[in-house]
Amino acid sequence: MLIRMAVVLYFPSFFVGVGLSKVLGSDMLRGVPLAVAGVGLLYALGRAILRPGVRSLGPSRPVRLILLYTVVYGILYFPRAYPGLNSLGLVPSLTIHVLFWHAAYWSPLYRRYRDRFFGDLFTGLFAGFLVGLVGALDGAGWRLRPGALHNLSEVAPFVRSDLDIPLLAAVLAVAATAAIAHGPRSAPLGAVERVLWRSRHVAGAFVLPAALFALYLYGRRVPIAATLAGMGLVLLPARFVQLAVAALLAAPLAPLLWSRLVPVLIAITQNPVANAILARNDLREYVTASNRMATWLDSLDFLSVPTPQHLYGFGGAPEHLLPVDLPWDHVHNGPLQAIFDAGIPFLLLATFLLIQAVSRLGAMSLDPEQSGTARVLLAMMVIWLVESAVEPALRGYSIVHLLFLLTLTTAAGLYYETKTADANLRSTYRDAASLRASSADLAPAEGIT
Repeated sequence: MLIRMAVVLYFPSFFVGVGLSKVLGSDMLRGVPLAVAGVGLLYALGRAILRPGVRSLGPSRPVRLILLYTVVYGILYFPRAYPGLNSLGLVPSLTIHVLFWHAAYWSPLYRRYRDRFFGDLFTGLFAGFLVGLVGALDGAGWRLRPGALHNLSEVAPFVRSDLDIPLLAAVLAVAATAAIAHGPRSAPLGAVERVLWRSRHVAGAFVLPAALFALYLYGRRVPIAATLAGMGLVLLPARFVQLAVAALLAAPLAPLLWSRLVPVLIAITQNPVANAILARNDLREYVTASNRMATWLDSLDFLSVPTPQHLYGFGGAPEHLLPVDLPWDHVHNGPLQAIFDAGIPFLLLATFLLIQAVSRLGAMSLDPEQSGTARVLLAMMVIWLVESAVEPALRGYSIVHLLFLLTLTTAAGLYYETKTADANLRSTYRDAASLRASSADLAPAEGIT
């Protein structure tokens, strides 16, 4: 029961912690989800130690690589980004979160009833989404017009970043779309599919409208694009899923491709409807990616001159690369910000983990029994990829970073579980074949008495 409470309360506790930190003036209170994860992890470890027969919680090889990622990032970024004792507490924070999700995934309850894990996970996501959305609406004076919730993180309670609510809305919209589109089939249902099939009426009546309404209120174009990409992925025929994800892997490379995209973007705005919706009748702001293009070009020029700091990062983006008239503390791109935070080797490790997870989930999406589970996790990765094109999606103790680590850890658990099940099945077949051969050898020859 305690591990279920920790999973459900994980995301709501993030927004509650942000609200408490704003009210009481203590940044340490933003670590409330760390406390939830720590309690859940200690409970799972205690159960594994005290209860005989419980599966060992030792991480598999994919999870060990994720833990290496968190250790490298914690050591290279947090001590330089945050002064004083705060940095010491943050160094192991991401590692604790990964261990918590690994322990939760392999807990005895969730191992027996895998659909409960995903059901509790999406329940927690929706609860956190509602807490954050209500806080944002309160900060906006309950105005319900497009863009009313844009740039409210400084005044809205429970909201740390303008990325948080749109990101969760995108994930929930994708899950709800999968629930509505899913129908009964003769093939066995995977864990996520069972949850979605049972919740399809709630998803269609409440979750999907709430998620789309939140995106409407924020009025941010990239989260809307990420939502459409994720929804498209869960609706695509299985044979096209891997191709679509492979194409979207290039999304974070937007700074390198932007000069080639500008003519296409201008051509799109020749249509009056597209100009009103996409460019909002402001062509300059549109083609410069809301003034991000200059920062990207300056960052690429700066990184083109090799220095030792390329290997271990700068502890954040150098101030001279940021616009003086905008309150930015990052360069609005996932890969570039990762290099500034922790160096090129860290970015390469993150890229390897991402490609590994995407390739494994893509292969599992062809399995009828795991297709639904793999697709929803892939769609969560796609949302993150699209967001990473214009936001620092691998940065600090943010909800977008925590969601990325959660998806990686869950995908690693699903892959290891599927691989183990296949190996056990092959072993059973071999044992059965060996037993039949032995029985044939021991049987008396025909005609001999």
